[in-house]
Amino acid sequence: GLDSEPRVSSRGKVARCAHPRATGSRGHTHATLSCATMGRRTGIIPGEACPLTGFPLDYSYKDVSEVKGFLVEPPFAGVAKGSDRRSLPKGSELNACGVKLSNNSLTSLDGLPAFLEAVLDDPMELRWIDLSFNALTRIDPVLLNYPKLSCIYLHGNRIDSLKEIDKLGEMEHLAKVTLHGNPVEEIKNYRMYVPVAIHSLRSLDFIGITKVDRDKMMTWEKERKAARDRW
Repeated sequence: GLDSEPRVSSRGKVARCAHPRATGSRGHTHATLSCATMGRRTGIIPGEACPLTGFPLDYSYKDVSEVKGFLVEPPFAGVAKGSDRRSLPKGSELNACGVKLSNNSLTSLDGLPAFLEAVLDDPMELRWIDLSFNALTRIDPVLLNYPKLSCIYLHGNRIDSLKEIDKLGEMEHLAKVTLHGNPVEEIKNYRMYVPVAIHSLRSLDFIGITKVDRDKMMTWEKERKAARDRW
């Protein structure tokens, strides 16, 4: 199907969905995405200047434990920098603005800048990164080097501290984050804390944040600060 987000069952378990793709007569993976279509299908929330681009590069299920390991093989889908560009949509400015590194064994993001430089036409146009189902215990500040990121998937990792989430608060375009399936999800007031820490957030764990939700969160934050001041 054309679903790009994992389906969440009633028990909170995540089911895998295929990345949007279509194969042409030459066997190429065709990517014909406008910014609006990219947003609907991949979760990327584009800005006004989002360029026409191909599908995110899919490096999932490669049994990789270090980011540099992704350079050994081509992606399952998408057109990496330096590859045959005939399957990109006509008029494409960039090969991709999203990368899928999910379902591997990453424990850190060491080497991410070099990897993105090698596979993306313009790494600074990175809008979407899927790091779900790895073994990450922290949120690497290297993500802050990509200010246009609007969607980060981190579900199914080993992050256990709310303080790690504070790092993402500096990303003014970050609208969509997933963290379910991490130990941090079990901490009291997790769903209050995350949107307060990331003011630009519109969706947490595939659930939209409404104005009513935001008002409740702001009230909670004021009460929390008042309690701290009393101590």
